[in-house]
Amino acid sequence: MALSLSTNQGNQLLSKLRSNETAMRKQLRNLTTGKRLNEAADDVARAQQVTHLEAQVRGNYRAARNAYEGIQLARTG
Repeated sequence: MALSLSTNQGNQLLSKLRSNETAMRKQLRNLTTGKRLNEAADDVARAQQVTHLEAQVRGNYRAARNAYEGIQLARTG
């Protein structure tokens, strides 16, 4: 059973992951500058959202690296 992976599909995946990471970084920057704060109660929610977004950015970065390594492994095979 042969494993085939189109490099175009891999490139599309990496592109999508990078654009998602860029969008999340922009949202994180907006949150950390206080652009979303409306009242004092938002501080707790903002801190939780920042932590969540940071985790997503790290996860997406790792997913992009895994995809790239998978493409390289497929090319090697």
